[in-house]
Amino acid sequence: MNTATELVRLLFIPRERWGWEFVPPAPPAPAPELHRPPIWQPPSPPDVSDLQRTQEQTSFGPWMLIGGLFGLWSLAGFYERDQAPAVLLLTIGVFIASIPFIRVSILHRRVIDANAQASAEFMHYERSYQVLTVQWRQRLYAHDQAEAERIERATLYFPLDAVGAPRIDVLGGTTAGWSSLLATCGASLLGSGRGILLIDLTERGVADELVSLAGHAGVPADVHELPAALEQVGTLDGLDANEVADLIADAIDAERRDGGEPTLRVIDADILRTVTTRLAPPFSFARLAAALRVLDNHEDALHTGLLATAEIAALQQRMHGLAQRDRVADQIRFLRTELDHFAEQPTPGPAPRRPAGDPGWWPDRHLRVLATSSRGVSARHKSLVDRIVVQAVLARMRQRSSMTSRPVLVVAGADRVGRTALDALVRHAELTQVRLVLMFERLADDAERLLGTHGGAAVIMRLGNAREAGVAADFIGRGYRFTLSQLTEQIGRSLADGVSSSHGEQVGESVSEGRSSGYGLHSTDSRNSSVSSSFSETWQRTRSFTETTSRNDGSTYQRVHEYTVEPTVLQSLPATAFVLVGTVDGPGRVRSGDCNPGTVLLPKVADVNRVPEGAPGPAVPGHGGPGRAYPPPHAYPLPSAQPAWQGQPPGYAG
Repeated sequence: MNTATELVRLLFIPRERWGWEFVPPAPPAPAPELHRPPIWQPPSPPDVSDLQRTQEQTSFGPWMLIGGLFGLWSLAGFYERDQAPAVLLLTIGVFIASIPFIRVSILHRRVIDANAQASAEFMHYERSYQVLTVQWRQRLYAHDQAEAERIERATLYFPLDAVGAPRIDVLGGTTAGWSSLLATCGASLLGSGRGILLIDLTERGVADELVSLAGHAGVPADVHELPAALEQVGTLDGLDANEVADLIADAIDAERRDGGEPTLRVIDADILRTVTTRLAPPFSFARLAAALRVLDNHEDALHTGLLATAEIAALQQRMHGLAQRDRVADQIRFLRTELDHFAEQPTPGPAPRRPAGDPGWWPDRHLRVLATSSRGVSARHKSLVDRIVVQAVLARMRQRSSMTSRPVLVVAGADRVGRTALDALVRHAELTQVRLVLMFERLADDAERLLGTHGGAAVIMRLGNAREAGVAADFIGRGYRFTLSQLTEQIGRSLADGVSSSHGEQVGESVSEGRSSGYGLHSTDSRNSSVSSSFSETWQRTRSFTETTSRNDGSTYQRVHEYTVEPTVLQSLPATAFVLVGTVDGPGRVRSGDCNPGTVLLPKVADVNRVPEGAPGPAVPGHGGPGRAYPPPHAYPLPSAQPAWQGQPPGYAG
C-alpha cells in the first residue's frame, strides 16, 4: 500500500476530526522506594560484661590457703607413714585449690561461646541485608524499565473535534493552513457520510487539496468556478419571481448597506420584481439582463432570442411607466449594467434544471465547491458574485425549514459576505440544522462581533496583526497565578550607654572591760578595759553598654491574571497550527492542535480523542492510569543515577 492510499484511508474515517493535539507523556516517575533503601541495623553484640566481671572478681587466695593446709596435713601423714589418709588429704587439698581455676575456665568458655554465637548472627544478618539490597535495586531497575517502556509506547497525537458546536468560526491563517484544515476536517466529515457545500470566496484555491483527496477516496466532487458557471450550478433554479428579485436586490444592497440609502433597495426590488413577474421560468442572468435592456429601451434586446414575444410586450408596457421617474430610470440602467457582465460570461455547458427545494443543491455524501474568481471581471463585480452566491444559499435555506440530512456549509472568505448576510446565515443554519463553518481571513468587524455567539466554537490560526491577536487572546481567556509582588526588609539597631557611681563611709567604736579575782594563800584581783575605733570609706563606679540589632524579612505574593495564550504566540503560530476554543467549560475548553493531514501517517497517533486532565473518563495508555506489573526479578544491573529513558519523547519538537 503506497503512502497516498494509506493517507486517504486514514483521513476518511467516520469521526469528525479537525486536527491533532500533541500531548507529551508524563515524565518518568521516581520509584516509590527510591529513597527507602534497606536500613543497616546489625544485631547488638552480646553483653558479657557480667561474666567478665565475675571472672575478674574470682579470688584465688582463700582456696589456695585451704588447699595448702590440706597439703601440709597430708605431708604430716606421709611423715608418720600413714599413707592412706595422707593421699586423701592431698587429693582434697588439690581439689580445693583448683576450684577457682575451674570456675574461671567455665566463665571464659561462656564468653567465647557468646561471642561465637553473636558472630554467626552478624554474618547471617549481613547476608540477608545483601539479599534485600539486591532485591531493592532490582525493583528500582524494574520501575525505571517500566517507565521507559511506558514513555516509548505512549501515544503522542490525539484527534481534536468540535462535535458539540453548531458553528465553527475559523479566524486568521494562511492559504496553506486553510487548505490543510479543510483537507483534514473535510475528509473526516465526508467519511462520516456528510455532504459538504464549500463556498470559496478567497481566489486562493483552498479547496484543491480536499478535492484531490476526495478524488483518491472515490468521493464525488463537483467544482465550479463562478461567475462562468453561474448558470450551470443553477443559481436561480427552483426560485420563484419574488425570491429571484429579493436575491439580486439583497446582493446589490449588501455593498451599500453601511452608508447607502435604504430606499434604493426598495427601488431595486421593485424593478427586479417587475421583470421577474413578466418572465416565464426558468430564470437566468442572461434573460434578466435582456429584460432590463428592454426596460432601458435598448433595441438590441428585442433580437437576442432570449425573450419571448409576450415577455417583450409585457415589459414594454411597463417600460414607459418606469422611465418617467428619473431615479427609477437610473436604477434600471445600474441594474442592467451589473447583470450584463454575467450575461457575457461563457457557459461551460448545459445546466440541469432542478425543481424548487430539490436536495441536489445540497450535496448528499459528496463534495460541492463553488469558487468565485475575478478572472474576466472587475474586483467590484467579483464582490457582487460573492454576495449573489451567498444569497442563493440563503434562498435554499429559506425553502427548507427542516432537512432530512445535515449537510455542512463552509464559507471560506466570510469577510466578504457582509453583516446582514452573516446574521442570516447563522440564523437559518440553526433553523435548518446545517453545520456552518465560517472562515475569516481577519479578526475584525463582523468576525469579532460573531465570535463566541450562538454556541459557536472558534479555531484561531495565525493572526499577524497585533490588535487582532490581542482580541483573540482576550477571547481565549485569562488564567491566574501567584507572583512575587513585594519584598520588604527591616533592619533596626539600638544602643544604650549608662554610668552609675556610689560612695560610702563607715565609722565604728567598741569598748570592752574585764575583771578577775582569786582566793587562796594569796588573793588577787585584776581589772582591764580596752577601747577600739574603726573608720572605712568606699567608692564604686559602674558603666554599662547595651547594643541590640533586629532584622525582619518579608515577601508578598499577589494573584495576577495573565493570558492563557499570549498575543505574540498567536502572531507566530506555524501555518497549520491552531488553538481550538470550545463551547464547554473546564479543562478541555482551550486546546492547541495541528491540522497537517500528514500527521496521521506519523507513529503513535491515536484513533480516539483524549480525555482532558481533570475530566471524567478512562485513562489514556502512557499518560497515567493504573500501573503495570513489573517483570520478575532476575540479574539486573545496578540502577543508574537517571532512568533508562532520557531526553524528550520521540517526535517531540520543543
